[in-house]
Amino acid sequence: MMIVEFQGGLGNQMFQYAFYKALKTKYPSVKIKADLSNYERYKYHYGFEILRIFNINIDIATKWECIKFDRKIRLFNHQGFIKKALNKIWFILFPIISKCIKSQFVYINQWEEPSKYDPECFNLDIKNDYYLSGYWQNELYFLNIKDTLISDFQFNESFNHSIIIDMANCESVSIHIRRGDYINSSFDVLTMDYYKRAINYISSNINTPFFYIFSDDINYAKKAFDFLTNKYFISENQGDNSYKDMLFMSKCKHNIIANSSFSFWGAYLNRNKNKIIIAPDVHFKETKNYLYCIDWIIIDCKLAACNPHTLHRLTVCLP
Repeated sequence: MMIVEFQGGLGNQMFQYAFYKALKTKYPSVKIKADLSNYERYKYHYGFEILRIFNINIDIATKWECIKFDRKIRLFNHQGFIKKALNKIWFILFPIISKCIKSQFVYINQWEEPSKYDPECFNLDIKNDYYLSGYWQNELYFLNIKDTLISDFQFNESFNHSIIIDMANCESVSIHIRRGDYINSSFDVLTMDYYKRAINYISSNINTPFFYIFSDDINYAKKAFDFLTNKYFISENQGDNSYKDMLFMSKCKHNIIANSSFSFWGAYLNRNKNKIIIAPDVHFKETKNYLYCIDWIIIDCKLAACNPHTLHRLTVCLP
């Protein structure tokens, strides 16, 4: 058996699903399941929403299967004095119980380098049990099932929004500005220098682009992009409808993404054959992680010399 841990918001869930689906394709005879226990303990943005948004199926591991892999999870999900007390007792006894029932397994941890591709993850001994934990934010993990993922990640578009029609009738370009939880965190908050260079590149290669601007800090975005005349701010998608920002991004003909898994997937699901996608070469402040694909245009945000051998991607330095 193999169990893939799920954690984080929608964009990260989609990376983990892509890795999960790639494993199922590689090892069709092996039971491969998803551990969703993290969503019983923490509130990531809007919870585990990938099944609500997309018409996909995931084999979910039971609590007892997770315990076999030494996962310390709550027995009871709901609040209440008795259930809280039983959970506390369970956590005290867990080390003893887990030693009695857990199987021998291989733990693969990819958290420290979330965008690093490790080919050994597809060279597993199916005689062993595996617990795979990470974000798997590299297209090489799911490059051979791209068509399957694009089919799986189909949004419900029954509402036929007028904005989508407008996007199809112009040279639409999405711009995603991620601030919010990135402020004072381990993530890089992209500067306006990145966005201006990206806009210059788009404007030099596309006739009359029209920019659709998405942000979790729309007031900041309106001030920062005041210099643009051909623009429209998307601000109506809130709460459980926040995923529609990703839908709208995917309907634009071109994309300027943030260092965000959410806007990565908005660009990845863009079906325009002649699309231009621009991405930054930074993700975390501490490490040189990245979120982009081989055929995207990459801007070196720190204005350093680009090294494609280090980045493992086509890298373009813009003036």
